[in-house]
Amino acid sequence: MSKFTQSVKKTFEFDGDTVAVSLARIKRGQMLQLSPHIPGEGEAASAEQNLRLLEEASKFMPEVLKGFSGLADANGDNISLETMMDEAYFQPLLAEIISAWLETSAVSADEVGNSDAPAGAGTEESGRTPKVEALPDSPAQLG
Repeated sequence: MSKFTQSVKKTFEFDGDTVAVSLARIKRGQMLQLSPHIPGEGEAASAEQNLRLLEEASKFMPEVLKGFSGLADANGDNISLETMMDEAYFQPLLAEIISAWLETSAVSADEVGNSDAPAGAGTEESGRTPKVEALPDSPAQLG
């Protein structure tokens, strides 16, 4: 039996809040659109690559995030998904969510079970599933 599920639930700690999300898995077309922004095996992502990946992946979040709760402002009011995505303040959280989306959508060689790859040689270990970093502190850090 497959280990596939339609969505994956994750929680993140951000600014004193516990944010719960339910993420749909990445679709082939989405992965194709993102692949130019994902560094190759053994390559480190530049700040510019991270920004472009964050920007491109953000476009999918309204359809990917099936559930989003737990994020509140200083007055205790719930923060909407739209606000979280629009405000630069939340970019580190958005980067974590996108990284989790990419990681949980990838299938490792262990999960496929038909691979000649050694155990533990899945996508995350191969370097193709990126960790998306938040925005740099200044535009000068892009170069």
